[in-house]
Amino acid sequence: MPVSPLLPGDPDRLGAHVITGRLGSGGMGTVYLGLSPDGQRVAVKVVRPEQAADPKFLARFRSEVRRARQVPPFCTAAVLHDDLEHIPPYLVVEYVDGPSLAEVVRDDGPLTPTEAYAIAVGVATALVAIHGAGVVHRDLKPANVLLAVGLPKVIDFGIARGVDLSAELTGPDQVVGTIGYLAPECLDTAARDRVGPAADVFAWGVLVGFAATGRTPFDGGSPLATIGRILTQPPDLAGIPEPLRPLAAAALEKDPARRPSANQLLDGLLSAGRPDVPGPDMTPELRRAALAARAGNRPARRWIGRVVAAALVAGLLTASGMALARSTERVERQDRALVQRDLLDRSGRALETDPGLALRLAVSAESISPSDRGRAAIDAALATGYDGELSPDEAVYTTEFRGDGRMVAAAGAGDVGLWSVEGSRFTRVGALATAGGETTDLSFSPDGRTVATAGARLQLWDTAGAYPLAELSGQAWDAVQFSGDGERLLTVADRLELWDVQDRKQPRSVWSTPAGTATRGGARLSPDGTLLAGVAEGELLTIWAARGTPRRLSVVTDADAVINLAFSPDGKRLAAATVSDGVRLYDLGDPAKPRLLSTFAADDGTVTALAFDRTGSLLAVGSEQRTVGLWSVAEAARPQALRTLRRDGGWISSVDFTPDGNRLLTAGWQGAFRSAALWRVAPFAPVRRTRLDADADPIRLVGISGSDVLVVTALGGERVEFWDLRDPDRPVRGRAGFRASGASRVRPGAALLYANGAVYDLSGAEPRRLLEGVVDADPDRGLAAVLRDGERVQIHRVSPGGNPQMLAEIPAAYVASVTFDQVTGHLVIADDNGGAESALTVWDLSDPAAPSRVAALAAQGGVRALEARGGSVVTVDREVVTWNGRDGSARVVRSAPRPGGRIAGIGAVTLSADRTLLAVTGRAGTELWSLPAGADPLLVAVLPGEPTSAAFSPRGPLLAVADPGGTTVWDTSAVQMTLRDPLAEACLRQGGLTGAEWPAHVTTLPYEPACS
Repeated sequence: MPVSPLLPGDPDRLGAHVITGRLGSGGMGTVYLGLSPDGQRVAVKVVRPEQAADPKFLARFRSEVRRARQVPPFCTAAVLHDDLEHIPPYLVVEYVDGPSLAEVVRDDGPLTPTEAYAIAVGVATALVAIHGAGVVHRDLKPANVLLAVGLPKVIDFGIARGVDLSAELTGPDQVVGTIGYLAPECLDTAARDRVGPAADVFAWGVLVGFAATGRTPFDGGSPLATIGRILTQPPDLAGIPEPLRPLAAAALEKDPARRPSANQLLDGLLSAGRPDVPGPDMTPELRRAALAARAGNRPARRWIGRVVAAALVAGLLTASGMALARSTERVERQDRALVQRDLLDRSGRALETDPGLALRLAVSAESISPSDRGRAAIDAALATGYDGELSPDEAVYTTEFRGDGRMVAAAGAGDVGLWSVEGSRFTRVGALATAGGETTDLSFSPDGRTVATAGARLQLWDTAGAYPLAELSGQAWDAVQFSGDGERLLTVADRLELWDVQDRKQPRSVWSTPAGTATRGGARLSPDGTLLAGVAEGELLTIWAARGTPRRLSVVTDADAVINLAFSPDGKRLAAATVSDGVRLYDLGDPAKPRLLSTFAADDGTVTALAFDRTGSLLAVGSEQRTVGLWSVAEAARPQALRTLRRDGGWISSVDFTPDGNRLLTAGWQGAFRSAALWRVAPFAPVRRTRLDADADPIRLVGISGSDVLVVTALGGERVEFWDLRDPDRPVRGRAGFRASGASRVRPGAALLYANGAVYDLSGAEPRRLLEGVVDADPDRGLAAVLRDGERVQIHRVSPGGNPQMLAEIPAAYVASVTFDQVTGHLVIADDNGGAESALTVWDLSDPAAPSRVAALAAQGGVRALEARGGSVVTVDREVVTWNGRDGSARVVRSAPRPGGRIAGIGAVTLSADRTLLAVTGRAGTELWSLPAGADPLLVAVLPGEPTSAAFSPRGPLLAVADPGGTTVWDTSAVQMTLRDPLAEACLRQGGLTGAEWPAHVTTLPYEPACS
């Protein structure tokens, strides 16, 4: 079950139970994750205040709880403790750490017949136990069936929504429960017994149908239609395997009196699964629970039941060799599948708190049982960029790479550790025994031979020998930095001070500000040593000329309460973090007159660390909320947020790029982690193949034909140009360009071109305009769509050398977007209706003169952009939503929020040829999304810039992205290869769970090393 952080006002303790997170909320109240006094995880359900204040509610609630505590723990979550006198009242139940049946079917599709049989037995077992204690569940549904390792467990029985669900407490016009699982008597307001045990049996039949087929037997597409089918139509049992189908049919009888009891259901299921009767098998844990529950509910024959149960279990264990082997193999597969799902759930929960663990969990899950969901989980962990740990014995406050990138120094609560670096691996090779408490900052000399440390003392160290060269001061110092030539040292405490350190053993102070003038804003030297920026008198940002004796050049008065500074590598820009304004970028072309370029807010709270990469185009921004934002500042006037790195560990105290700029080391000195994390700056970066600069006019649109002919449309004069990209490294100009008009997308074909709202005939010596007012076209099929009066989409036939011919009209209204699926021949129309809901209609144009509607899809929110390919439909607004996936089912919908809920400036939306990648252009760059099978869309990269358009090649991995200055062609093949088969890359980076980690996450299987 997913766990979310506690909210303000949530309790941190209830009785003897420590509250650690939120599991959800419902009609009865809020459910928390807690720890019992013996350290076991439990679910704590707290009653809503308005219900707790109702004496009648509390009286009946106590009765419900007493009966619920009598339910034996056969496939049910046990009630462990209650305190109904507490304010507010609460209940403690067993915590089941596993996905719900609803989540499993959503993520992996319908269950296999064996799995469906096991679910049917487990839920029937639970109903026998629940009904035997005089309790009715009242809200049995897939979300209330959790798949624990070994057997399913039913939760929320009897008190699922409080006693207001009982027949005595519901008003005459109330209908309660989940619509698709309600028995007919529950929908009859005149019935007084609509929540009896027979209603649970009906819900069991619906649940079995859902588990086996992925749909409910009475699904009508809307609540009213579903209710109508429940009341008047027979169930749709297609796809439910034997022996479940006849039992489901009996359970779904309209008349509750004709339905079997839970005991009868369980008898029928166990008869079908006896070792001497052909039928499905189940795990030993499930079979023992089912037999015990059946025996326990027959008082007159209880001792016989127990003997029979023991005999059947013994028979199962002593079956003939081949049958036993097959059964054991099936059980092992089921156990492995449950463990895999549990590991993937854990991986998802760990993504933002411990991405390294999330990756190891996903790798082990994929190694245990390969699946689309497992590969998607590895992709998600890889996309975080996490690449390893530097783990000293003490907490790390600050780190710095040596100039060659082959060593890193890490300082904190103890000695300063020296670590060799090989890729993402760190090996401790020495330590500087500072022996004076905490080290707050350190700096390598440019040649890497000396390390300066600040803390309780200010010292210089020989790197190779790890011995002290000199002590500059015995008082506490906050920060230290070598100059670019290594001859001077800047130090920060209650003042700024410069030291001449040419003689490492006899350093001398050459300049300082008055004592008491420096603040927490610190100071930095420019890389070439010519400028010094710091906070001094009046807490104002001051720029000094640093050559010789420093002299003040300027005071920046608009930067309030500066707390962090960073120079760009060329020294021409300065990033200043302030308490109130986030990050401010200044142009220091004239350091006597610093010029503000831009201001942008950090991701979370106060900025605590800043660093430029070696190009000066990327800025890392650490915050007090354990995040590091990566910002493109290539266009300093318009910074763009690219991605955010997240991990537990408290506020970020240090960020440092590797010298090549490909990785980033971050340290945070609070929280559970005592290590520094290494991150890949661009974990899924496409390869830049070529750049086509604009001749004069800004580039607006691009398109790529099936023969890899790139069409570039310029803004000024609406010029259309052609490039041959069959060799992307050596693009060649194609046919002569021409002028067009209008504004739309570009779709090139062999002899037809759709560009700028018109279709052109390219078969002659000169291009000929065939049709105007076109909203989209399929040049290869010779079809064009024209929107008339905003209410009709006309389908036209267009052909080289001929004239357009209108074939059909499709009624439409509030049309937001129209797109051809050039693979299936479908046309998709998005209607946003000007409101919060949108509709997508999919039309089959196999016969373009007689379009037929094949799907109507309802979308929440608007549709600002639309793309379709090969049966997959993608809409983009505040979310990226994929319809149909790649299985052809219109019911499959996957979605993911765009960063910051972006909606402004959406430009092009384009799908790769294999439908695994989506590119979205906008003001914040080009978003690159993975569209994995069986999982939600995943943002894997943001290409910085100001794109105006983008297009994938219809036959290969090329992506063309246009911007005002030209067109960049990217190769995404490496990205797609890793996304399709990420296990090899994940094994290189992290591998799976270690032997030490395994018992904390897997208890039913022996340790299995992944990546072996």
